Amino acid sequence: MKQILLLLVSAFVIFFVIFIGFGPEAEVVTPEIKKADTYQRPVREGNCWRQFIGTGTKDSILVCH
Repeated sequence: MKQILLLLVSAFVIFFVIFIGFGPEAEVVTPEIKKADTYQRPVREGNCWRQFIGTGTKDSILVCH
């Protein structure tokens, strides 16, 4: 009885390793990042920097420290 049980457990382990353990691996697909052509760098104004808000807008804030 022990030999049959050991044989069944061994067969299950071999089946698991061959068919389930080495199955197809998951793929990770990352979306392509689009570059914004309308980015404006901060502009120095005296001791402050003018930071433009959003893309393609004329809105800005003045950052001073």
